[in-house]
Amino acid sequence: MQNIEEKSPSIEDIRSKLLIRVFINNCDTYIGHNIAEIIANAIPQATLKEATELDEVNSQIEEITDNVSSVTTDSFEIIGTLKNPLSVKPSWLCKVIESDNPDEILSAMKASDVIIYDIGEDFDALDQTLWAVTILKSEAPTFETLKLFICLSTIMTWVKTKPLDPYDRELTLSEEDFKRRIPHPNFHRQLQIEKCVMASSNKENFITYVLACGLVYGHEENIFHYLFKDAWLSKQALDCYGNGRNVIPTIHVKDLTSIVLNVIDRKPKIRYLVAVDNSNNNLKEIVKSISYYLGTGKVNYISKEDALLNESLPQNEFDKIVVNLRIEGIYIKEHMNIEWVALSGMVDNMKKMIKEFKEYRNLSKPIKICVLGPPAVGKSKISQQLTEYYHIHHITIGEVISEAVENLEQSAARSESELSEREHEQYNQDKELLEALKENKENNNNRYDDHYVHRFLRKKLKSMSCKNQGFILDGYPKTFSQAQDLFASNDENTNEDDNLDYDPEIMPDNVIWLDANDDYLRNRVLNLPEKVVRGSHSTEEGFLRRLVKFHEDNLDETVQHYFDDYAVRVDHYDLTQDPSDNSHKTIRTIIELLGAPRHYGKLANKMAKKENLRRLQMEKERKVIEEREQIKYDIWKSNKERDIAQEKEALDDRSLPIKRYLMRHVLPTLTQGLIECCRHRPDDPIDYLAEFIFKNNPEIDII
Repeated sequence: MQNIEEKSPSIEDIRSKLLIRVFINNCDTYIGHNIAEIIANAIPQATLKEATELDEVNSQIEEITDNVSSVTTDSFEIIGTLKNPLSVKPSWLCKVIESDNPDEILSAMKASDVIIYDIGEDFDALDQTLWAVTILKSEAPTFETLKLFICLSTIMTWVKTKPLDPYDRELTLSEEDFKRRIPHPNFHRQLQIEKCVMASSNKENFITYVLACGLVYGHEENIFHYLFKDAWLSKQALDCYGNGRNVIPTIHVKDLTSIVLNVIDRKPKIRYLVAVDNSNNNLKEIVKSISYYLGTGKVNYISKEDALLNESLPQNEFDKIVVNLRIEGIYIKEHMNIEWVALSGMVDNMKKMIKEFKEYRNLSKPIKICVLGPPAVGKSKISQQLTEYYHIHHITIGEVISEAVENLEQSAARSESELSEREHEQYNQDKELLEALKENKENNNNRYDDHYVHRFLRKKLKSMSCKNQGFILDGYPKTFSQAQDLFASNDENTNEDDNLDYDPEIMPDNVIWLDANDDYLRNRVLNLPEKVVRGSHSTEEGFLRRLVKFHEDNLDETVQHYFDDYAVRVDHYDLTQDPSDNSHKTIRTIIELLGAPRHYGKLANKMAKKENLRRLQMEKERKVIEEREQIKYDIWKSNKERDIAQEKEALDDRSLPIKRYLMRHVLPTLTQGLIECCRHRPDDPIDYLAEFIFKNNPEIDII
């Protein structure tokens, strides 16, 4: 019986072996959220195993947990605080600890095996971290089990460290030099907390670790988020501060979490670790890579002084972006088992980083729509409304051709002497194409052949802005052959394994087909305002010509058949059944089909722009009101001063006879009396003055 009990562990034994409770401060910040979520799905002791052994551990855990239904399958139990009280509790967070309740936080930390605080990214957590490690140090003698305290700090506490060799700037620092580290002037507090954490450890039941982390990237992005955002929004050029030659130590958030898991599993004797990858990329390389793979490919170099004027860039983020430091994490590479996501850094893995960014920001699938239908049915109107709602690009054939021709003309107008060899080659190609277009237009009734149109249209649809935000293709293609040629695949955009004969990058996901009978269309054209009809194809004659052509193109092999062949969804909407203004009923139905907008910041930017305009208008109105009030006040003040001057003048005029009377008949005798009074200094000066005036009063004829 005793042997059976030894072989059959209790539920509590299994629970204790399966679960490690981890307390994480601020689980809703970038670092806190990602580390907590990854740890919640990790397996304890997994970093001690090789890949083959890890599979065996997984199968053993599954076997045990299948037999013990009351034991949770989670390997780590995550509890922690939320920085924002309005944050929604994630599913992997077992318990939320009130961030403003120190007693509850202390109780939660004492009940945990691992405590993690971040001071590298979360500046608001500095005081919290210092309090936590101090109070845990004082409580350590009462701990029944070993507890680990992991402080995630930053390489900014090394920025001013003197190089190992003043004549060789390529030499890298490492954790072995941690006692020599000198912080950036704005990160002295982090260094103080690092020292406090290191000094709070004891070998028996409370071990503390400090991880000096490089700039953390990956998933939804944080410190480099502004670059990804600007690139995705097709900003003309990404900003690079200074000359961009500063070396930035970095690490992927998942690799950072792997280091944390190694610390939990291995409990290394070295308690100060440097967590960075092998990249040593500089800022210029990072910005250029993001711009190339996600944006326009252009970079704008601005001075650091001008960058500081950007109010949207916090000082601590600017300090990190312009850091110049070569540092290496030797211990983590030699003594830890890490399945690196990006050991070679961000630049070498940029495609993967962009894919992560889009997935975590819900941007991985842009909306691609084609709006078709008979002439004058209202395709452009509905396309424009959908464009405004989804904040995607409205593509019309006329605008695409005009833009392409204008670009060619600008290229051909350049001076050949100023061009490089590569630019000269492009210059000749553009000039030849422009001449071919002019000849084609002259010989084709003022139109371009389809292959030219498709060339320009494909380039537009494959532009990074359309790839990022999506597009609405308005009224094109019109025929099966046009669709076949426009969306055809080529060697550059299709993998050999895909075996596709269409280009998935530009193929629409949905086709909106607007239907209406000929009478409805004719009446709509006849009721169009003259300013809309003038200079367009919407005259009655032009409409009838286009309507006949539309019916001819849709007799046998139609454009709808093309999309049906490739399982592209085509939805029909009969506008004759929509009596609402501006086809709002149809628009609502289409929106229900397509779902919520998948934009990034565009709506917020638009709202911010409107808000700024509103504020500017209010400020303008306020200034006008203030100017009017000032004018009113100036007029009132001028009138008041004039009235006072007039009253004073009138008062002076009225008091003049009295003044003359006093000066002639009173003041001489009174003055003499006062002089005599001062000379004799009588005991009763008033009585003396009265008697003097009475004796010396001249006779006055009063009229």
